[in-house]
Amino acid sequence: MLAAKGKVLILSLKRTKFQVLLRSVGLWYNFVMEPFHSNHSRVDERSLALHALVAQKVQAAPALLDRARENICRWQQANGSPSLALAEWERILNSPVDQVTAFLVERSERATRLRQSSPFAGILTEAERRAIYESYST
Repeated sequence: MLAAKGKVLILSLKRTKFQVLLRSVGLWYNFVMEPFHSNHSRVDERSLALHALVAQKVQAAPALLDRARENICRWQQANGSPSLALAEWERILNSPVDQVTAFLVERSERATRLRQSSPFAGILTEAERRAIYESYST
């Protein structure tokens, strides 16, 4: 936050640019930075990239869908109550492989929402995940 003459402004500039800007106009500052990765569209795009790679791997090895199904069963048992998102994923995973992989890369609101509770944990290697995360870092 930036306090100037009784007004509070919220800025999301990088710290160094922010400091230069403030110093150039002679203002004091006490601020909280908003991390760039909190941008929802960037997170959604990163999730889409992760799921695109999952889709490629599932297309090449459809048996990987069993791991997603196992994740759903384990999570539902651990939770004790059925999750609506996991129930939706169950229905999707009962579709033909081509439909599942098409859904994974779909840009609909529903697909974007469900990617936030993806059952595909364990499909990508740590190196694959890291490469995608690094490509979306600031």
